[in-house]
Amino acid sequence: MVFDKYFSLPAALARHRSAPLARERERFLTHLEAGGTGRQTIRTAACYLLQVIQILGLRRLRDVTPEEVEHAANRWNKLRNQDSQYTTGQLGVQCFAGFARLFLRFQGRLKPPRIYQPFSKYVDDFVEAMSSERGLSAETIRGRRYRAADFLKWYGERHRRFRDARLTDIDAYIRRVAHAWRRHCGPQRLEGDF
Repeated sequence: MVFDKYFSLPAALARHRSAPLARERERFLTHLEAGGTGRQTIRTAACYLLQVIQILGLRRLRDVTPEEVEHAANRWNKLRNQDSQYTTGQLGVQCFAGFARLFLRFQGRLKPPRIYQPFSKYVDDFVEAMSSERGLSAETIRGRRYRAADFLKWYGERHRRFRDARLTDIDAYIRRVAHAWRRHCGPQRLEGDF
């Protein structure tokens, strides 16, 4: 077992072996070893992971958001500092959150943050129409969806209603992003897309 490489005291070994997600934690530590992570860092990671699974209440793997990780790190810091004369401070919070994110990402369980998309129903309707009514390719739909969603995000940040959108809004948006699009797409493609 991986834990035997890093812990020799029976009580420490028992803690690591009996805590939830032992197999998943071992696989992660093995992954760190294979990537060249040093012995002390792996030992530290193993100890933090015990706290991570406890504070997050992980008996089984589940999706966890980055916000949940941050909240758990702050909660762990607060609890730890209540009962100890040795406070952890911000570095401890960063280590807790960092190891939690690495572990969850390795397990495929770190949920990406939810990005607010104003007027998402219109974007969905647009995608559906491009697919079912126009029969466009997936690549074409993806590109047009991205542009439409980006415009609506920009427009939505101005706190306007969709029905109030005007051609002048589209012109203002295009002026804003034209430079970036030219750099990425080239002027010929940019003009052909509109």
